[in-house]
Order: sequence, then C-alpha cells, then structure tokens
Amino acid sequence: MSCFALLYMTYITEYLALFVKKGNSAKYKISKFSDIESMDFKIGIDLGASYGPMINAVLKKIGARAQPIHDPKLNRIKVSKGRIDGYLSYLPDEPMELKKLGIDIEIHPMPLINTGDIYIMLSKKANSKGIRDVLQASLDKMKADGTLNAIFKKYSKKYGVAKW
Repeated sequence: MSCFALLYMTYITEYLALFVKKGNSAKYKISKFSDIESMDFKIGIDLGASYGPMINAVLKKIGARAQPIHDPKLNRIKVSKGRIDGYLSYLPDEPMELKKLGIDIEIHPMPLINTGDIYIMLSKKANSKGIRDVLQASLDKMKADGTLNAIFKKYSKKYGVAKW
C-alpha cells in the first residue's frame, strides 16, 4: 500500500487549451486538435509532457512542427515573435498569467481538451483517517452548497477565465 493512498478525491477537472497570438484565431481554422495535422502549424509543447493518447498521437504525426521547450514561459515569447503559431497550456493558470503580464495571447476557440480530474492526496504517515474524512466532508459540502463554484466564479471574473 502506498503512503499516498489515504486520500484520493477529485476536486476539479483539468482542461488544456490552444493559445495563439491575439487576433490570429480566425487565421487558423481548427475545429478539433487533430486538424493541425494537415496544416503548416508550429506548436510549442512542454518538454517531457504527456498530454494524453489523442494529443500525443497528433504531436507525433506532425514531428518537428511540435517544438518542445524546457520552460513553458518561452512559448509566450515564441508566439509573440512568430516563431511558433501556438502552444498548449492549462486552464486556468495560463490565462491568469497572461492577464497579469499583459501579454497579447488568446485562447483559440477550438474546443477545450479535457485531460481528466485533479485529485487531492495526503500522506498516510502525516495524516489520520479522521483528517481525511473531515477534508472530504468539507469538500463535499463546498461542492453541494455552491461555495467551491463561487470561488471559481470569483477568480473567473478577475482573470477572464471561463473554464476551470
């Protein structure tokens, strides 16, 4: 048994988006991610990242047009300077960072990519089942009474992020 198996609960679903230079979304007719296979579209990706079977298969097919970088911040520079056409990043982190930095990059309107649920885990060594149960009950209550959704809504407004 793993020491991290004590608490394993989802609290949010994660989404991946395609980011392009502001004003360029209409230039790229992408209705699903696999459309980039037939385009001359250079895309920035995180070195060593696994985006799931479907995305990984497309990235493999496009070969050198998928450009891995070691620091995700470099994708912003590469898009701004026209070295790549877009890059993949996660919501809500990337839009929040772009707004904070005042960078003219936008989310392409293609559908977001659901990459799965995000979980909270606690170490068995440092936490009891009682702590797990209290945390689970609190999270369940926040979901049921709308508190968790209100928190997401507050920051959605503040950072202009429509999806969490």
